[in-house]
Amino acid sequence: MLITQLQNFSIIIIYRQEVMPDLLYSMENVLAATSMNENINIHTPEIDLFVERVERNLSNGDKFTLSSYVGTIALPVTVFDGKTSRVSVIVYKTVNQRWSVKKGYQNAQIGSNIMSVSLQQPENNTVHKLDVNVTGAVIVVLPTNVTKREKSRLCTYWSFEKSYWDTEGGTVLQKNDTHTKCRYDHMTNFAVLVLYYNDYDPVTEEESRTLYILTALGCSVSIACLLVCLIIYVYLQVLSNDTVMIHANLSLSLMLAQLVLVTSDGASKYPHACKIVTVLLHFLFLSAFTWMLVEGVALYFSCSRAITSWGNTRIKYMVMGWGIPSVIVLVSLGATFPNYGDGLGDNCWLSIKNGLIWSFMGPLIIIVMVNLVILGLVMRAFLSLRSNSRKSEAARIRASLRAIVTLLPILGITWLFGLLVPLSDVFHYLFVIGNSTQVIIALFVYHNYH
Repeated sequence: MLITQLQNFSIIIIYRQEVMPDLLYSMENVLAATSMNENINIHTPEIDLFVERVERNLSNGDKFTLSSYVGTIALPVTVFDGKTSRVSVIVYKTVNQRWSVKKGYQNAQIGSNIMSVSLQQPENNTVHKLDVNVTGAVIVVLPTNVTKREKSRLCTYWSFEKSYWDTEGGTVLQKNDTHTKCRYDHMTNFAVLVLYYNDYDPVTEEESRTLYILTALGCSVSIACLLVCLIIYVYLQVLSNDTVMIHANLSLSLMLAQLVLVTSDGASKYPHACKIVTVLLHFLFLSAFTWMLVEGVALYFSCSRAITSWGNTRIKYMVMGWGIPSVIVLVSLGATFPNYGDGLGDNCWLSIKNGLIWSFMGPLIIIVMVNLVILGLVMRAFLSLRSNSRKSEAARIRASLRAIVTLLPILGITWLFGLLVPLSDVFHYLFVIGNSTQVIIALFVYHNYH
């Protein structure tokens, strides 16, 4: 019967790879139905199976070990509780080639055999599977195949509740080019996950740390400047002015974006946290560009005298500045949520390979193009004002024009560098520097304006 089950197993994993988690569970149940006194040693192209009876007379200093070329398992005698027991080990030798890691980790592959370990003891004439939960009780050594540039290695187990490879209770003790030694506090289905750098990510770990330090320093200065700017706006009670209100909201969106950026180091290790960080950055940076668009629209209305026919402008500006990014992000979330956080290397950002990045770059390009059209219209109105000798209004519009003409290229070029990051690490450094300094330049421009 057992041989038949193994043959069926080989057929199923070739044609029904999606049912693998259920098969892991089913194979344990098949073993539980075999005789308690039977030692088993079976080898097939797909799996190896070891079942060994453990007598109750093991001394306390001993370790029970099962070892072969497909892996090694070592258990302390305390897990047997002085009773005759049976250790069952199933090693799935080819499943890792077919079982892709779709949830939980970025750019990861199963780099080892999958080893299923269980402990059974007789109870009322039946074989009873035990749940073993002892800190550091289970030592597993698995052959590991590293195929690309390795970022890190994880000792994981398959969580039937969460439906992904979990690291809880698993620790890497030793590793080399061919093997990984893991320690677990329970018995289940074990595997080594190898996390790789993206093929297009040339940044080493040392360079990544340098980039983070540059980002942290630049963002910290930017956050401090923006916070001072907002405090001054509130203290001077000038937010009733539409232009100042727009500048304040632009400053707020940039400050929050920089704050998320500088405090999210390490978020890529936690998939859900990485997605949250990506959503926040997508919304906040998109909001900053939208408020640039709002400033252009406000300037146009101011020049064209169309402001009187547009009702309550402050509410409409707020809806534009925060509402448009909200709609774009919500639509992107609904359409491509799994691709959030799948940025370059270990960065929590929008996926380039799946095209999600265009939910940011697309609106950015449109905003820049619309603002260029608005600038042309405002320039024509500005020349008309100069010819009519309306000097005070012309001076105010000239200041606004100077602000937009200065900020638009700075913001646009910075994110152009961001889009070109996959081509060279030079663009990565330029993007970090530009992203950190654009806020300081913006504050200087606004200071001259006010």
